[in-house]
Amino acid sequence: MNAHHTCSFPFLDVARRVDEFGDPVFVVRGELDIATASILEAALSEAAVPKEDGAPHRIDVDLRGVRFMDAAGLNALIKVDNLARLHGARLRIRGSSHSVNRLLGITRMDARFCVPSG
Repeated sequence: MNAHHTCSFPFLDVARRVDEFGDPVFVVRGELDIATASILEAALSEAAVPKEDGAPHRIDVDLRGVRFMDAAGLNALIKVDNLARLHGARLRIRGSSHSVNRLLGITRMDARFCVPSG
């Protein structure tokens, strides 16, 4: 379960590792907004597209380190989930901050991404 640094910008850091089942886990820290959403979308989309050995069963995203997320960030997650579903995979939010939980709850996207309660 080695961490592989994916990208880092002044307001967003995305690190990728592989879990015990071989599925990708992305740990996101910083601000997820119109200025940074495309960075996250690009990193996650790469994992959603099948490789020679097939697509992952799921793509886990840890958003506990995200201080702020707006509609652009949410849209990036929805786009990647749509892409993953086309390939038989699924995006799942493994953990999220209070501000992310609030946005997901207001938009009722918490059920779509299987966000853990609490």
